[in-house]
This record gives sequence, structure tokens and C-alpha cells, in this order.
Amino acid sequence: CYLKLQDLSRARETALQSLRLKADHAPAHIILGMLDQDSGNLSEAISHLEEALRIEPEDMTANFHLAMAYRKSGDAVREAFYSARYLRINLNPEGALGELNRAKGLAAENSPLSFRISEEIREIKREGL
Repeated sequence: CYLKLQDLSRARETALQSLRLKADHAPAHIILGMLDQDSGNLSEAISHLEEALRIEPEDMTANFHLAMAYRKSGDAVREAFYSARYLRINLNPEGALGELNRAKGLAAENSPLSFRISEEIREIKREGL
């Protein structure tokens, strides 16, 4: 609510209070990630958004904002990967495959992320989503 009203200090304060009450509350991590991303604190933004995805791996908003944070940080591989996750969740498997193939071309061979990208590609081809 405070985010929509552009009351960013109250949005941060409320999200932090929410985390004090329940540390694994994904929406609070997403809000803090968005606020940190907007203020240019990309490492904190990425940390909060990754924590949100650890709690709720299929969260569309967290995947989208994590892709944008990685884009701002210059990490094209992770930006493409999380863009693909966002597209996949939004039922766009063709777009997701395109982003995953872009990420695969940028990722270091035999890296953990490369293996994760390959697994996502296999799942989409096998399941259609």
C-alpha cells in the first residue's frame, strides 16, 4: 500500500517490521529489493530478491525485479535467466526458451548456473511450460 502511495520510507519501515515478525515473508523481501534497486543499492536488492525466491521460487514479481537488478548490475547471464523464469511463469515458453538460450550462450561452461539453465530448457521442452 505504501509503495503504491510512493511513501517509500513507510514502505521500508513496514517491510522491515514484517521481517522482524516473520523472517521468511517473501513479499517483505520483494518490497525491500524493489526499494534498494530504485535507490541504486543493487547488492542489497539482489540479496532480498534472491531470498524472496528461495521462499517462493515461482514469484513473478521477484523474478522480474531480479532480472532488472541484474541488468542494472551488468550481469547479462543472470538477467537473461531470471527474465526467462519470469516469462515461463507468465506462460510464455517460447520467450522463456529464447532468454534461456541467450543465457546459455553467455554462461561459463560447466558452471552451476549453466547446469541450471540447461535443466530449465529440458523442463520446458518436456512439459511445454
